[in-house]
Amino acid sequence: MTRAGFGLLTVILLANEASGQVPRANDAADIPRSAAPRPRMSPADMAVMRQPLQPIEKIARDMYVIAGGGGNSIVRVTGKGVLLVDAKNGDKETFDLLVGQISTVTRQPVRFVINTHGHPDHAGNNGRFEAAGAVVLGQDRSAAHSIEPPPGGQAPGPPSRVFHEQKIVRFGDATIELRHVVAHSDGDALVYFPDRKILATGDVFTTVPSMAQYASGGSAYGLRDALERILRYDATVIVPGHGPIVSRSVIEQRFRDLDIFLARVEAGVRAATPKEALLSSIKADDISIEPMGFTWNSPSQLDGLYLEVSAKIGMKP
Repeated sequence: MTRAGFGLLTVILLANEASGQVPRANDAADIPRSAAPRPRMSPADMAVMRQPLQPIEKIARDMYVIAGGGGNSIVRVTGKGVLLVDAKNGDKETFDLLVGQISTVTRQPVRFVINTHGHPDHAGNNGRFEAAGAVVLGQDRSAAHSIEPPPGGQAPGPPSRVFHEQKIVRFGDATIELRHVVAHSDGDALVYFPDRKILATGDVFTTVPSMAQYASGGSAYGLRDALERILRYDATVIVPGHGPIVSRSVIEQRFRDLDIFLARVEAGVRAATPKEALLSSIKADDISIEPMGFTWNSPSQLDGLYLEVSAKIGMKP
């Protein structure tokens, strides 16, 4: 996460499974407006974010996932070495534990690392893997975030190679498709293994409430579009940035919830609702997005959302 970010809260906005139809613009209800309480992450969600590094789990032939110690990491074992998606928190203990877990399934070293984005809970050990002889690849905008240290920590270090919009990586017997999206940050990458139908979303999607992080160039509309793009893949295994593997139906529901949320924010802006009262005016009892939660209800997030929505609908903020 960048210096202006939220520490552990480097995750993408999502909604838990709930039902609802996309409303018309005038569906924003007349709800009493009140001062915002200080938003907090729930204990259950905080437990996911602070989860220690977990034992490696097999998800397909020659493919594994390692949760905790930062974002989820995917391991692909090939005859050329190990390909790793996301390098977790940047400390030696986490690095050693990560390498140790990989060593339980192969003697091959990590030769190639792909960053889903540049935040330190996903790219934290870039430098250590590079020093060990691995190539590290990331989207070119993510490189800017990976050189900024988190509060009280060290910068992850930029990738040694970058790509722009799309890239096909061939490593050993694996083919990996990379797609740049602007969602959680402006340097997100969707990472797809077509031969195993496994997709790594990074923090474009997580199973804890999260955000389009404006401090890192994120976009709420880009986040919605990225969720829709995820559904275009023929993926049968979807590995989020944080939390357990999910099904397509979860992505579909969260796309719908975000679409509803944005429609209601647009209605509030069109109705000239004061920015400070905007989120408390949003009807949210039929969606799982919490407008007054920590993902949106902070000064920087509210400012970013208000400016983005105003620009989208052609109104002056």
